[in-house]
Order: sequence, then C-alpha cells, then structure tokens
Amino acid sequence: MDLYDDTPEVVGAGENDEKVKKRVTIDDKNDIKFINVENEKEEPKQKSEFIRNLELIGWPWKISGTVFLIGLLFHVIAFGTPDWLNTFDASGNDVMHVGIWSACVLISNCTFRSETSTCLNAVRTFGGLGVVCCLVVLVLLVCYIRNEAGRRGISRGVVANCFVAALAIQIESSLFWRSGACAYSDITGATTKQWAWSIALSFVSVVLILAAGLSFLAIELISISREKNKARPWKGKGFNIT
Repeated sequence: MDLYDDTPEVVGAGENDEKVKKRVTIDDKNDIKFINVENEKEEPKQKSEFIRNLELIGWPWKISGTVFLIGLLFHVIAFGTPDWLNTFDASGNDVMHVGIWSACVLISNCTFRSETSTCLNAVRTFGGLGVVCCLVVLVLLVCYIRNEAGRRGISRGVVANCFVAALAIQIESSLFWRSGACAYSDITGATTKQWAWSIALSFVSVVLILAAGLSFLAIELISISREKNKARPWKGKGFNIT
C-alpha cells in the first residue's frame, strides 16, 4: 500500500527546512518504508507505433518522401495563386495578375475567370487531377509507414500515382503556357506580358514529384532484387568459413 507524506524534513543543521514529498510503502511484513518521490526516475514515454515504424525506415525512403511533400506543396500553391502571368502597360506599370482561377488588379481586387473555354477547363481539370493523385500518394505513404505487411502493393500505388500526378501537372502548365494563359484578353490596355512565379513553381513541382516517383521505384526494385538474392539457393561455390 502506498501513502504520501508531506511533513517537513530537516535537511541539515543551519539549513532551512524543506518540504519533501515522500511515498510511504508498507510491504508484506508490515515494514514501513519512506521513499522520496523526487528521487524516483520517471519512466520514459513510449513512442507510438507510427513513430517507431518511421524510425525503422531507411533514409532513402525518407528523402524521397520529403521531396514529394515539397513538390505537393509547390503544386498546391501554384494551382491556387493568380501569378501565372503578369501584364504591364506602356509605362511598365503592373496592370494585371492572371491565374487559372482569377485575374487580379491588386491582391484585394480579384475577379473569377468565368470564361468557358476548352483550354481553361482542361487546365483546371489536369491541375485538379494532379492534386487528387498527390493526395492519394500522401495517404499511401501514411499506410506504408503504419503497415509493415503489404508494402509491396502500396509502393506500386505510390509510384504509379506520382507518375500520373507529374504528367497531369506537366500538361496543365504546358497548356496554360503555350496558349498564352488560355487566350486571356486584358481590357485594361496592357501591352506587355510576362510569365510569373506561379507557373515556375508549377514546373518545379513536376520535377520534384517525378524525381520522388523515380526514387520510390528505385527503392522498390532494389528491395525486390535483395529478396530474390536471399531466396536464391546456394550452389556450393565459394569458400566456407568455419
């Protein structure tokens, strides 16, 4: 039985009294023992299964996952921002910022692009497909960490969705670029057009997501090769070390 005693305890002569919290323990022989609670070491908190599995995964997989997350972040930012194309007047003043979804004179003065052109619909569709595939990859990466069984199939899904996402984002960016922002007609008298940082971010996301997909594929192929080498029977060649 454990009780707690908060009575003061004199530490030493000439010193101030200190209040030390004690635990009173009575064993089977009815002997009373006083234990200072402050002197007991707290048991370390156990890590969750997800964190333990993540620590066991090799660094190439972690680097590939980080590269993919950066690519996903870049694509989401580019997909939602209106700085794909900037227009300027004859004096070089900034007139309009054009994106996939809106056109802005200022950040606080944006209008939705309500054109129903095939080009703009295609750009939005492929960009949305890229977001969906990236979210699928994100879910699969979490499943890969949580479940040690079935990782082979999860890895294939990760690689496939990375490639589809990279292809969709590439089509989106190229179509918007080649069509001059889907033939956006500026009515504010702009004379100069210049591609801005959002489209650059979109192209960079293609490279990062594609690189992550290739890295995941290489990791999976190396894993398959190692499993085959372990399962291969020994043919009696080489040296025996005893």
